[in-house]
Amino acid sequence: MKIKGKARINTFDGWDFMELAIAWNLEDAYKEKVWVDHDDDGKLSKPTQPAGIHHNDDSRPIREFLEELCKKYFQNHDATIFTKYAQDLRMFARKLSLCDSSYYAPLWRGLARIEDDFTIVRASILLLPCMWS
Repeated sequence: MKIKGKARINTFDGWDFMELAIAWNLEDAYKEKVWVDHDDDGKLSKPTQPAGIHHNDDSRPIREFLEELCKKYFQNHDATIFTKYAQDLRMFARKLSLCDSSYYAPLWRGLARIEDDFTIVRASILLLPCMWS
């Protein structure tokens, strides 16, 4: 089932690549870092970046996860392993393009339009450190 319209755009908030870590259950890689606050109603509120943490270093667990997917793909040539993650990357990039007011916004729109799952995963590995608004 494809998600369309506002539901597709609103799946992610477009704040930080940590949303991907949460969606992919990679929070354990960030045990010592408190990134996401929950409101009383259970919704996520905008993450706060603790002092002294740099985004370039913090995207490493997510990048390593995506690199492992690529290794699995090269071992068995099963492109379906990328499907869920590629779709999440598209949705996140789409929302990020709407939230980011910097010169990166057109880049996120272009990233969201990449149709090939392998290509968007490989491009995202390189761009993850910049994926925050």
